[in-house]
Amino acid sequence: MSKLPFMIVVFLLLTLLISGCSFLSSSTDGDEMEEKTEVTEENKTDEETSSSEDPVEPTSVEEGDETDTNEIDTSAAVAPNQSLPEISVQNITWYFGVPDRQPNAGIWVYTEDNHPSALSNVNFDNNDVLLVQISNEEYYGSSMDIRALQVVDENVVRIVVRLDEPEPDSNEQARRYANVPKGELDGKSFIVETEDGEPLSVQ
Repeated sequence: MSKLPFMIVVFLLLTLLISGCSFLSSSTDGDEMEEKTEVTEENKTDEETSSSEDPVEPTSVEEGDETDTNEIDTSAAVAPNQSLPEISVQNITWYFGVPDRQPNAGIWVYTEDNHPSALSNVNFDNNDVLLVQISNEEYYGSSMDIRALQVVDENVVRIVVRLDEPEPDSNEQARRYANVPKGELDGKSFIVETEDGEPLSVQ
């Protein structure tokens, strides 16, 4: 019976020892959690403070960067070139004898009812024939291509031509025949120019 009190005392001591260890362990874990929470909150507070202390300012455009339209010189502004309507044209290449030149420069529009005998073999069913012969001596002996028939207005057509280098010592006026749609040149007057805008004489 003398050992019973001693066993009780040992049991109580062990119980107290185990309880104390558990208490210390839980206390330490709680302290660590509190420290982590405090660190996280401090970091968050620092970030908020940093973002509030250093706001990003919107980019501003300096006054000198903006173009002042009042300073642009518009005196040299030009309107676009006018595009004129055109009449289709097809240069004629003679394979079986070229008609004789006219004795003088000029412009002729030959039709089915009004053409020289030299053109009797030409088909006038759908086309009229245009002849342009210029008197500019610097182009004597040049071959000519009619490049465009531009309708300047309802009464005037500009004939635009290209001239090759003249043959030396030639006395033949440059000329060209071309097919044009039937009736398109009825009642028209004409201006003849090179592609560079040089006026040519047909008188």
